[in-house]
Amino acid sequence: MARGRRTVTVAAALCFVILTTASIAPAAEDARCVYPLGRSEALWGIPIGPGFYILNDFYAYGGKTGVLTSGQNQLDESTEGDRMVNYLSLAWKHDGRVANGRLAVWATVPYGRDEVIQDERRSKVSEESSGVGDVSLSSSLAWGLPPMQWNLYGSLYLPTGEYDAELDANMGVNHWAFDFGTGYRWLTSPGGMEFDSVLGLVVNGENPDTGYKTGLQLHWELALEQRFDSGFSFGIIGYHYRQITTDTGSGTFSGANKGRVTSIGADVAYNFGGKEEGVALGLKYYAEFWAKNWLEGDAVYLTLSIPF
Repeated sequence: MARGRRTVTVAAALCFVILTTASIAPAAEDARCVYPLGRSEALWGIPIGPGFYILNDFYAYGGKTGVLTSGQNQLDESTEGDRMVNYLSLAWKHDGRVANGRLAVWATVPYGRDEVIQDERRSKVSEESSGVGDVSLSSSLAWGLPPMQWNLYGSLYLPTGEYDAELDANMGVNHWAFDFGTGYRWLTSPGGMEFDSVLGLVVNGENPDTGYKTGLQLHWELALEQRFDSGFSFGIIGYHYRQITTDTGSGTFSGANKGRVTSIGADVAYNFGGKEEGVALGLKYYAEFWAKNWLEGDAVYLTLSIPF
């Protein structure tokens, strides 16, 4: 067990070095990451309970930035962004072993509204898009038993979302993307302390309508929770996002095109099954800071998990 703790410590230190030493310049295309920051969906594959689950996350975000590189356009003044999305997922956890691990697969369909407001020559210009977002297909393999469990996951994002190359407000990104990484959970007991971490990397394809290819995007999510036998839990949560390679393609504007943002927040949840897996309802709040060439604001998730 000591070896496991040393491995986790070394991995965390390495992640910190990577996240804090990458260089900074203007943002990805439309200052967007196809992975929903703070959702931590990779952790779904870690719990032991097999079966089917309906997972629903309602997401609301509002933020603003000063100077932003967005696709082929340089926004000279403040830009505001508001986004409301409902992520509906169907998940299945295998009651058996695959490569000595526990297999989980899930598909996610987002639907919502995206709005971008720009200050141009002392007047506000608003753009809005609504509809289906980019559908994702995901899987994970999890190993270990309480207190320590971890997994490897991968998510393929399909370019199914509403998109218009003339707009900055879009529900989709109009290109393929793949997110992969690892999740980790330390749970002392069903009514004890819990530590969660998700580290992932998004690989983006090229947008065929703009010739823009966003660089590699790194995201790291952390949570420290206190659970109770009654099914109630609360904790401190946060995430860090950073683009680590330069955007490429004929549609890039200029510069290295990288951005960053960090957040900290809190969550509260209640599992109606108590210590067992049952219907669970949760609320997450993130306050962003330390943004560079990226939107900075507040995010809320209302989460619902239903086993059947």
